[in-house]
Amino acid sequence: MKKHWFGIILGLCWGLLLIFSSNAQADSSYEITAYQVQTNIQSDGSAILTQRIHYDFDDAAHGVYYQQALGKHQQVKDISVAIEQNGKLSQVTPSTDGAQDTYQQTNTGQNVKLKVFHAVDSQTVTFIYRYRITNVITNWQDTAEMNWKIIGSGWDVPLKNIKITIQLPQSPVKQLQAWTHASTNGYTKVQRQQGRVIITAKNNPENSFIESHLLFPTSVTSANLLTKSAKRKQTVQNQEAAWAKRANQQRKQRQLVQTIVFGVLFGLGWTIILIVLWLMKKAKSRHQAWPRSTRQAVHSFEVPDLSAPVVQSLLSNRLPDSKALSAALVELAAQRKLAIEEQTEKIKFEQKPNYRITLLDSTLLKTADIWYQLFNTVGNGKSFTLQQLKQAGKSPMTSKRLQAAFKKWQKAQQKVAIEQNSVDQPIKHQNTWVTILTGTAIILLLGGSFGLSAKPLLRIAGGCSLLMIFLVIFFLKKHSPYTAEGVDLINQLRGFKKMLADIGRFNLKEVGELVLWEKIMPYAVAFGLAPKVAAALKANFDTEELENNFIIYYPFFINGKDFDFGEVFANSFSTSLASTSGSSGGFSGGNSGGFGGGSGGGAF
Repeated sequence: MKKHWFGIILGLCWGLLLIFSSNAQADSSYEITAYQVQTNIQSDGSAILTQRIHYDFDDAAHGVYYQQALGKHQQVKDISVAIEQNGKLSQVTPSTDGAQDTYQQTNTGQNVKLKVFHAVDSQTVTFIYRYRITNVITNWQDTAEMNWKIIGSGWDVPLKNIKITIQLPQSPVKQLQAWTHASTNGYTKVQRQQGRVIITAKNNPENSFIESHLLFPTSVTSANLLTKSAKRKQTVQNQEAAWAKRANQQRKQRQLVQTIVFGVLFGLGWTIILIVLWLMKKAKSRHQAWPRSTRQAVHSFEVPDLSAPVVQSLLSNRLPDSKALSAALVELAAQRKLAIEEQTEKIKFEQKPNYRITLLDSTLLKTADIWYQLFNTVGNGKSFTLQQLKQAGKSPMTSKRLQAAFKKWQKAQQKVAIEQNSVDQPIKHQNTWVTILTGTAIILLLGGSFGLSAKPLLRIAGGCSLLMIFLVIFFLKKHSPYTAEGVDLINQLRGFKKMLADIGRFNLKEVGELVLWEKIMPYAVAFGLAPKVAAALKANFDTEELENNFIIYYPFFINGKDFDFGEVFANSFSTSLASTSGSSGGFSGGNSGGFGGGSGGGAF
């Protein structure tokens, strides 16, 4: 029981420590876009290390830190830190007060940590660390050996564009051998004539090391005091040969698997193309024309017999969206089944749109579950506001109920749209499958040929893909899914929508009285054109006409605070549903036990 309470107290203390230290230690968002290391081995077995680490910050940061892990009997000496920014190089001085452009050094014996204070905000900076590490090289009886994780696994972000240069104190070094161990792919270049090894990699995953293992004659580091009398060369060569053999086998296995997988994908792509060609050949003959595009449509001033949500579903060929639900509310307001009142609120010196929707006809609640949920779950049974609707989204249970009710309502509206028989469903499904399968085949052909790294296959796949695209376009033109009645209906609806989109180009009084425009307004809401229509009404009718004849919509469409009710309601409703969404000379594997594995860094 005492241990239990001790654990609770310890946890609380740790939590408080995290809270109070969060401002100073908060992680910043950044990338390391280049990592360059110059390692100059000295004749005494030490190494002078210069690291240039290029940070790209996405937001504000107080500075960076770097940690050099050490092996037994190793020390770090002659530390210097510099910053390169905007083409200027400046030295950073040691300090203990955390002032700008200073650094703190902490030495535990097992590692040395450098904390650099340099405030940045969405900038790129190169931090340069230079120091000497002792006892990097071991002189055995038959060889000198360096075994060093030059990049340690202490980085919490991936490293990009890596270049590590290891320069020996003599050249040439004819018996120089080098191996690199890492979990990434890269290249190790041994330049014996220059006494140099260069290691490059495009990237290194977070928490992963890059280890360099070198063998060379002891005469290169003749002043080295770290010596051992045993022989080492053959053991290292055998060990590295085994790892290299294993790495090569793994590469060959991966290549074989890759060839098989991409070969299957390539073959599957051809199979699907044959299926598409068969479907085209067996397709039902159809000579019906397609409706005009919205751009080509002729203005129509005839108010549709269908509701605004159904019209939106017909024209989009999808489920009606939250703007369509806004339009449904406006239609119900015109039918005197509910009332919409603007209630603009001033919050933090800014006008925030808010509306109250009040129930006037209780029978409405029985017509669709969405109305019941809005008035009874979100509101108090008699009315609800958009602010209440936004707040309802914070409750997963309420949000889930609204989502389910909305889906039901959407499907009901789409069902009415389908019942208009504007589309021949079998032909529509046939065209859909031809399009989907063709797209899938193209992806498989191009992906398979690219994965096989065969240029001839890639050219064939590209040519076949273009040919299939033209064939499908020609096929769809000759196989319209629309019925004759459907063509007429869609042409009329597209003309009606185009008329609303072009509403500022003609005199509204010549089209009809305000009673007609009162019927048209819900469609403008569904199409997202309500502000445009309202502006045209204000320009074509005087205030008295609008007040007396546009009674239902005048308060919030014409005389409102320049807020679009349809847009505001749609955004609020979408917010209420938010909680329901779900959130080469290649490297070899292995680990030869080199020091420095805990090295790494980051930003704070």
